[in-house]
Amino acid sequence: MYIDIGINLTNKQFAGEYDEVIDRAISAGVEQILLTGTSVRSSKEALALAKEYPETLFATTGIHPHDAKTMNTESIKILAALLKEKKVVAVGECGLDFDRDFSPRPVQESCFHAQLSLAEEVQKPLFLHERAAFDRFIAILKEHSSLPEGVVHCFTGQLKEAKTYLEMGYYIGFTGAITDMRRFAALEELKKLLKLKSVSRMEAYDNSHLFGTNYVGGVVVFDDFIPNKNLYRKYKINSAHDDIGAMKEVVYRRYYKVIMENLEKPDLIVMDGGIAQISAVKETLQSLNVNVPIIGLVKDDKHRTNHIMNQDLEVLDVPKDSKLFLFLTKIQDEVHRYAISYHRNLRSKGLLTSRLDMIEGIGDTRRNLLIKKFGSLKKIKEASIEEIEEILPKDVAKNLISSLNEV
Repeated sequence: MYIDIGINLTNKQFAGEYDEVIDRAISAGVEQILLTGTSVRSSKEALALAKEYPETLFATTGIHPHDAKTMNTESIKILAALLKEKKVVAVGECGLDFDRDFSPRPVQESCFHAQLSLAEEVQKPLFLHERAAFDRFIAILKEHSSLPEGVVHCFTGQLKEAKTYLEMGYYIGFTGAITDMRRFAALEELKKLLKLKSVSRMEAYDNSHLFGTNYVGGVVVFDDFIPNKNLYRKYKINSAHDDIGAMKEVVYRRYYKVIMENLEKPDLIVMDGGIAQISAVKETLQSLNVNVPIIGLVKDDKHRTNHIMNQDLEVLDVPKDSKLFLFLTKIQDEVHRYAISYHRNLRSKGLLTSRLDMIEGIGDTRRNLLIKKFGSLKKIKEASIEEIEEILPKDVAKNLISSLNEV
């Protein structure tokens, strides 16, 4: 007997095809199916659909971390009522997703806490979701002392994380990415090419700047070609005024901390660049007495990955149509995206600070309060006068709105 514990049959793509989907499942030996509730709306729809197929379908009730921003006190009351239904057999899908961050992280955590409290109350199993949020996820689970058992759905983490979940008594549902044989074949190819015992963990580095000024650096970490966003890091460059100097500073600061805090080193460093970047990183690592292999991903004049170079400055024979080349290109694209996003964010905050400094009645303290609460000029403009008056006097709030709305 097979049971499918996670099917999103309430998705509109399946509208009008319920009988066909369910019949195919039964023909394949699946006798019972659990419909996933990911919001108040989809939880209601999952329950209604489960009642139409009483022998086959059951439902979960919960708010997915992507939809955490929709949660309010009324939402929790509705979830609590749905959980009293016999056809609702689990709480969730709930948890944390710091990979996509579709909802703000504090909001995700609050929503997760609320649903864990519901699970403690009704003692129905948990249908959990965690991506790139392992440490906070575990910490929050440990704050609740009487949780029922459950399954960590769509697992994409590391072996030690899986062991932690198992030791805590949870089941694990593996995502298809874990069993992607093309990815593992590419890893094996890279190991042989570089003559390394392991390339499981890779760190990639890139810089971003504006016309040679305001340099920042980004570090992304991939485990078995899967991004580990918990370990991403960004750096404001303090002293360097060119790309090579910036790269040296980032690598030095990164590995000085690795040494001082006895952190895990990667199996491979991936540089966005060629001879100059590889040489700069080798020199920096040698100054710290750190030995980590390096490769460089060299772009052409159209800013596309052109070839791969090892730390001996030799071009490696990796066909551009190979899976290995594709995976390495994705790493390069991700570190570039991460560094440039950080730079744009800092520039945006700088523009915000400059604009606020021009408004009468707003000094350092009030400017910082506005930045902390709203984060951008766009959000300040979209805010109501009542929201702004929570941190500014009425006359200053009116002046702020008037000034920002000036053409």
